Amino acid sequence: MGAARSGVGRRDDDSLASAPAGSEPAAALASGPAQETVTPSGRVVPREGPGAIDGASDLTDAATRSPREALAPGDRPSLGGLVGRYPLRPDVVPPPVPEPWVHGWLAVAAAVAALLAAGLLRGPLRAALPFALALVAAVALLRHRRARTKAAGIRALQRREREVMVRPAGLALSRRGAEETLIDLGTGFGATLFSSRRRDRVILAITSRTSTLLLGATFDDAERRAHAGFLARASVVDGDETLDAIGPDGASLELKAPDFVALSAGLDALDAGASERILLSDGRGEPVVLDGPSLRVGEHRFDLLAPLDWRPFLFQEPFGGAVAVFQATWIRQGANTVVLVSLVPSILGDPSAPESTGIPELDRALLRDLRLTHASAEDPPAREQRVAVDRLFVLPVRAALDRAPSGGSSGGSSTLDRTA
Repeated sequence: MGAARSGVGRRDDDSLASAPAGSEPAAALASGPAQETVTPSGRVVPREGPGAIDGASDLTDAATRSPREALAPGDRPSLGGLVGRYPLRPDVVPPPVPEPWVHGWLAVAAAVAALLAAGLLRGPLRAALPFALALVAAVALLRHRRARTKAAGIRALQRREREVMVRPAGLALSRRGAEETLIDLGTGFGATLFSSRRRDRVILAITSRTSTLLLGATFDDAERRAHAGFLARASVVDGDETLDAIGPDGASLELKAPDFVALSAGLDALDAGASERILLSDGRGEPVVLDGPSLRVGEHRFDLLAPLDWRPFLFQEPFGGAVAVFQATWIRQGANTVVLVSLVPSILGDPSAPESTGIPELDRALLRDLRLTHASAEDPPAREQRVAVDRLFVLPVRAALDRAPSGGSSGGSSTLDRTA
């Protein structure tokens, strides 16, 4: 578990198939000597411990490069403090900006009319009317100045009312100059992308030892085409999962698409292995950690560069007066055997007829993810083998297992067709 679906630090309730809920955050990573590691996806990553933070590249083009390229030695100045600041979209329509020019023109018109009245009129009106028009001009001028001041204040508020501040130590929410910590990055973190089938709605799940933070963005057609390579990295979220990101103040943590891509690139630059790391905990508070070429589930450790067996399946069990349906991921390597378990979404899309995005790269990525969700029904696994995990992270974990060499066991190898 350990994913904040709509906030900071929230723990999910997928422990129905395992030990009682109420887990304490626990996702420990052991630091090791500096070395290079080849990940299951074939990328060479320098390892200096799980939270290695040693530089950041230029964020304007880092999104188009791999994390390894983003950390090229000649391309990374040292990190002093602020890495980036990204304005958040407002939850409500901002107040209208007053138009100060209306009062300005009224003041000018009243002043001109006063001068004309003083020169053309005779009798009592010659004194009274110019005085009244001059008073109108003065009031209009005063309102003009106030409107200009108010307009400037509203525009400044719209520009910088809420921002996400990114530093090597963590992310913070800035509101009118005051900052509140969103998540701590100092002890290691993971950054995982999720999206809707059409890739128009995307969230970034940042996991740490103590909490999970979700940031969201919406991509229009032009933005999807411009950032197709970036969006293809996201795992598809199906069914009734909501892709909402809510901050500690109750308002959404919603960025514009370009800022969302830039922030993700900034995190890649902070830690090249973050995109292949997930820090979670199960219903008992035991760590469930995917870290590049390794998967740790409690006391069990799996080497994703060595042959292993895994398969997805479904099972059901009575729960109270109803029947709960679970999705399971069975994993075996040597003497280690575990079954990752989470609830099945109540609504499932049709994997046989995926909706085309009109972008070939994204359509291929969708077929890849739908293949990983395919599972047949089996008997419930032994309870001592079950480990409850947040269902949001099931797909990226399966993707990492799918890239590992197959163990070739007749009774336990993956039923997936890897040529699909």
